[in-house]
Amino acid sequence: MISGVLEPTDGEIKLNNCSNRLGKIAYMQQKDLLLPWLTVKENVMLPYKINKNNVTNNINDILEKAKILGIEEYLEFFPHEL
Repeated sequence: MISGVLEPTDGEIKLNNCSNRLGKIAYMQQKDLLLPWLTVKENVMLPYKINKNNVTNNINDILEKAKILGIEEYLEFFPHEL
């Protein structure tokens, strides 16, 4: 409910005095759910492949965001190596 995926049946949840929380809070499940046979980069690119988006156009965006997050050195790692 805090992330905005579900709405409370009673009362309300506000973030900075705003009721619309969708997209403003992220959460990580207890299990990472990465595909073990794919590298981190391949796991990140998977939604683009599934949606048949042009992966080549999106790889620069992925690399840029990985750099911002400080994880670019882990992109070629497999999940069990993290």
